[in-house]
Amino acid sequence: MDEFGFKQQAGENQRSIWFRAGGIYNTTHYSYYDKTGTSNSNYGFYVANTVQLTQPQKGAPSGLYLDTKADYAPDDRNAYTGDVQVTLFDIGLFPGRPRDMTSLGYTRSFISHKFRDYVGEANLSAPKSINALSLSHAFRLTRGIYWINGVTWQDNPNLVPKHESAVLWQSTMYLNF
Repeated sequence: MDEFGFKQQAGENQRSIWFRAGGIYNTTHYSYYDKTGTSNSNYGFYVANTVQLTQPQKGAPSGLYLDTKADYAPDDRNAYTGDVQVTLFDIGLFPGRPRDMTSLGYTRSFISHKFRDYVGEANLSAPKSINALSLSHAFRLTRGIYWINGVTWQDNPNLVPKHESAVLWQSTMYLNF
């Protein structure tokens, strides 16, 4: 896996921006969905961009950000062949909580038609795509310790078989030292 890009930190007269792109290559054998045999490799690519839209305090990383991302992987050996994601997040949205982060995001994941045909042979069905809408908040408890809570609506909570929409809640304690 490798990545390249450009990152500019928030400064007195500039907002934060981070553009990146990368790829992944794996030599593990993967079964093909559309023919017999296995591949001797797998790969994928992505591009992402994060821009600071507002800067309530000059030079500080606080404010509203827009994060966008797109991925691709070949559809003959990957069930998920791509996704697009758009997230708005705000650092320091609430008074007295300058290092908390609140985010609202949307993701659409695309499912390989070759995978759908493959599982269809077993009388199973997979969706063409999966949509998710998430809202989360990261509470900074102290330096390096965050408590992250989020709720996600997803129109198909698993790949096979198709299921009804679900609302998922998750809570995580994140330690970074």
